[in-house]
Amino acid sequence: MSQPNGSTPDLTSPRDELSRTGPVGRVLAFIGGVLALVAGAAGSFGIVIMAPIGMGLVALVQHRRGRRTTRWGSWIAATLSVTAALGVIAIVVYSKVPTPVWRQAMHTADSAQAASAKQPPPAWIQRMAPGMAQQPKTSPKVQSALMAGGIGMAIAFFATFFGTLGWAAGLLFGFAISGRWAGAQAVSGMRTDTA
Repeated sequence: MSQPNGSTPDLTSPRDELSRTGPVGRVLAFIGGVLALVAGAAGSFGIVIMAPIGMGLVALVQHRRGRRTTRWGSWIAATLSVTAALGVIAIVVYSKVPTPVWRQAMHTADSAQAASAKQPPPAWIQRMAPGMAQQPKTSPKVQSALMAGGIGMAIAFFATFFGTLGWAAGLLFGFAISGRWAGAQAVSGMRTDTA
């Protein structure tokens, strides 16, 4: 569709025009990214820094393929980077803890379970679920599986939380560097070619 003067209308949306800003906005975005990273690093012992690193690596790969990283894709990259870092730390900690410590922890759990089995459950639990006091003892394999599942859920929770915080910082850093938000179209001038 051509305009009365014969030129083709500009196909960039007003949102794309607003996605670019001047140096003041970019400096403020950089400061906001630093503040978000510092706040996240204090609570995560620095793991949050993996999020912008992962986002940058994915953006680099996508750029080399001629694609743009979406906001959703950058969030996934951020959270997976933090998940990988937390997983590596959990494996290293697990491998460094001496075997007697794990045996002592399992013994303590067994002792606590045996002590609680001797005490009758509260009356309200007995009314809701009669026979709860006769629970069988769990095997060490089941205890290990439950412990691994709990650690996995904790990693997923913290990775989502700190990955999202790092993602926000990474978006601000990306905006400070490029002048536009992740996933936004590049701002172009008026098109003057005729159709």
